[in-house]
Amino acid sequence: MAVLTFVLPRFLSPYEFGEWQLFQFYVLYLGYITFGYSDGLLLRLAGKPWGNLPHGQVGPGLLFLAVAEVASFLLLSAVLWFVLTESDWRWFAAACIGVAFYVPRVTITFLFQATGRAQTVMISMLVERAVLLGAAVAFCLHPGLGLPVLALGDIVGKAIGLTWSLFKARDVISLSTFDEVRRAWPAFLADCRSGMFVVLSNLSALALNGAVRLTIATTLGTVAFGQVSLALQFSTIFLVVVNAVSVALFPNLKAAHESQWPAHFYAMSRVTLPLAMVSLCLALPIGWLLDCWMPGFERAVTLLILLMPVGYFEIKSRGILSVFMKAVRAEKALFVANVISAVVGALACYIAARYLESLTVAACTLVGALWLRSLVVERMLHKRLGVGPLPTLLEAACLGAYYIMATVSTAAGFAGLCVLSALFRRRLIAPADYRA
Repeated sequence: MAVLTFVLPRFLSPYEFGEWQLFQFYVLYLGYITFGYSDGLLLRLAGKPWGNLPHGQVGPGLLFLAVAEVASFLLLSAVLWFVLTESDWRWFAAACIGVAFYVPRVTITFLFQATGRAQTVMISMLVERAVLLGAAVAFCLHPGLGLPVLALGDIVGKAIGLTWSLFKARDVISLSTFDEVRRAWPAFLADCRSGMFVVLSNLSALALNGAVRLTIATTLGTVAFGQVSLALQFSTIFLVVVNAVSVALFPNLKAAHESQWPAHFYAMSRVTLPLAMVSLCLALPIGWLLDCWMPGFERAVTLLILLMPVGYFEIKSRGILSVFMKAVRAEKALFVANVISAVVGALACYIAARYLESLTVAACTLVGALWLRSLVVERMLHKRLGVGPLPTLLEAACLGAYYIMATVSTAAGFAGLCVLSALFRRRLIAPADYRA
């Protein structure tokens, strides 16, 4: 879907693209209104065979979740009617409809994941994506259809994905008697309690990005929001890869002895961070290609180059620091750091947008806030794991060389970035006491 984001600007005006990104923004964050039930269910049932799932609890739990969702969406829509513009409110309402299908589908998908039915998970997701892709193709062939056809494709895709998932899980989620539904209520509440912090932790990791984008939308308008959202799509693509790697890394890390964790930390940092830093050199050719492909989005291309370090800090934070913080059971400290960085980033962005009236400065506050968050989490990890802080000054010098390459002198900045990245890698060597 991130790739689709780079196709649509060819057929949309900057304002229309901003509206589409606003719709996607609402869908992303409304999707976290699960009350913790989905994650709690996964925690409770992970590893059980499909045939041993509690048939009398899952179906009623989905029913309770659907009712709670609809009630919360109606309440939010009523409140935001007085806050949002009419156009923004319509997109919010459309997002609520789509998410009302999406969250139950994700909950059932968690059941499939918990019982090792990976093929069913893949098919349910492909069905959902295929409908949206079909709507996007129809729109690109006939742009006169307008943005509503894309939103309709997204909603219908989620509805069909839910229908498929319900069909495949029909033997587990069927409802029988009212007494069975009533007895499932305590289990539903217990799952919500156990999964709530997981949801909040996951949401806090996205809070900084969302807070800055929302601040830009409310202060500088829909067009500016769309430009920044487009510029951040490469960091989104990076995160897809990083999340997949971190999911695979965490079990292996937990299987290793705790005394080996510092050595693993240095090894991961030494392999990943210099490579991620050098990959920033791709910003200029990518920017040139997008500038040719998307006329009218020159501002977005400029912002993409300036915000390319966001991908580096997300790789560092989500791919390394967060994994080790969870390994040492410091999730609450990580949550607090994420929330504080979101507040600071939103405040800095608001000042830049409101008083400086500069989209460039407002967007670049995200880079500064991400850097500060990574430094804070590094210090937290230093206290809990015993590893030394990463070479901050060299990291700052690498970023300085990148911005020289992007704005002043391409050749000098490129050479400086390569040399400094090599020095950065040489410094990422574990002390003798920590080497595996």
